[in-house]
Amino acid sequence: MAENALASKADKKDIVSKAGQAIQFAEDARALAAQRQNEARIAADREAAAAKAKTEAEAKAAEEAKRQAELTAAKEAQMKAEAEAACSQWPRRRQMRLQPGPRRRQMRLQPGPRQKQMP
Repeated sequence: MAENALASKADKKDIVSKAGQAIQFAEDARALAAQRQNEARIAADREAAAAKAKTEAEAKAAEEAKRQAELTAAKEAQMKAEAEAACSQWPRRRQMRLQPGPRRRQMRLQPGPRQKQMP
């Protein structure tokens, strides 16, 4: 603008005015570019923070899922062991019930206080 006015040999005030206007436009453009760069940096920082938080949350969720799976596996193993122990003891308990011990024989042979003695 100022160059065109200078080339056309315009009035000195007009040339100075247009040069000042060009300087103002350049300063505004520089400030706007700096503001956009700052906004882009802030947006990138926010995206990076969000990605980091998401990664940490996923890692925490994976760790919790792993812990829950281990806990469930431990409970299942304990229940299986208890069931196997109960199954392995069941025949012995049954044998104990079917085969009376010496105390039971004595109890049968000796009448109780309410039972009559048989000749």
